[in-house]
Amino acid sequence: MESEVMFETYKSLIDRFHHRIPFGPFTNSVVVGGALYATLVGLAVILGEGSKVAADYATPLVIFGVAYALYMESRIMEEIRETARNLWSDLAYDSRKWLSLVVDLRIRLASGVLLVVFLSLLAVTTPVLDAGWYEALALRLYVFALTTVAAFIGGEAGPAVIAVVFSAYKMSNELSSRVEPFNFQHFLILKRLARWGLLLSVFGSILISVAIVWTFVAPFNRAIFDIPVISSPFLILGLLIMAYCFLTPFLAIHGVLKTTKQRKTFEVIQAFDEVYKRTSKALETKDPEETRKEVELLGKRLTNLKAMLDVLTLAPEWPWDINMLRTFIVSLAAASYTVLGPETSGLTRASEAGLRFIFA
Repeated sequence: MESEVMFETYKSLIDRFHHRIPFGPFTNSVVVGGALYATLVGLAVILGEGSKVAADYATPLVIFGVAYALYMESRIMEEIRETARNLWSDLAYDSRKWLSLVVDLRIRLASGVLLVVFLSLLAVTTPVLDAGWYEALALRLYVFALTTVAAFIGGEAGPAVIAVVFSAYKMSNELSSRVEPFNFQHFLILKRLARWGLLLSVFGSILISVAIVWTFVAPFNRAIFDIPVISSPFLILGLLIMAYCFLTPFLAIHGVLKTTKQRKTFEVIQAFDEVYKRTSKALETKDPEETRKEVELLGKRLTNLKAMLDVLTLAPEWPWDINMLRTFIVSLAAASYTVLGPETSGLTRASEAGLRFIFA
């Protein structure tokens, strides 16, 4: 109960949005995405550009990105809060000093607003609106508004991603002395902490794919950019960022597990040495009965130590399972396919990528 109260206030802007609506993050995100797309189609039909909206795959992808970001950011924050509760209840570790960086709403809000301001200045100072896919100004403005919403979500999430990776790294360093290799619950908590990086990489793959497709592969940009030449470096950079987000917490937790295992193994070896010394001393005793009792007692101690050493050899050093590895590989593949995949419908590609991420 105490941990529930301690971490209940650690919520992002999107968390606060979801908590004002009673349906839950997933349903809210589906409703928002559906409403945005229905508005796009309705405007296009009313303004006589229904055929163009049918051929436009970039704007639905942006809408999907907005809806998915609304859901995924809330899911990541709940995972962070639950991990913080477990760290407090099972390891008596207070992670609030690091979590405060993740939910620093001033920095996140400023980052999102700055990106929106940059896009607005770009729209004012360049003919970007004139190069739109749609003829009607209302549709162009609506698409631009969608772009700014996506940019704001991506901008405000950027500092949080950095803070989550940094926090996971710092927290793992402080947890080494608290973890017991024989406590499976401790391992599960550390595995959950390592999972932060996985969720970030999956989240990032969607945002990166949407940004690249919208910037370089959208119908109104195909005549401007040489897609393979221009978008590939950005895709590679995005994949490297995803890998960094995944590997930093993962390797940090690996270091904790390895250090803890080595520390406990050293303690067992020291205990072996102590038993050996006591056995040698007991054999020097002149009383045979006392020697026999002492040797029997030390023999039982050696048996227990041997059992502990056998268990230690089986203690995991890597916080991973096959599902974690599969999800990470699929996220990399889906991000690459969405940007550089075959010339299929953009909406089909977006839907396929989304289903892979949700059900992986």
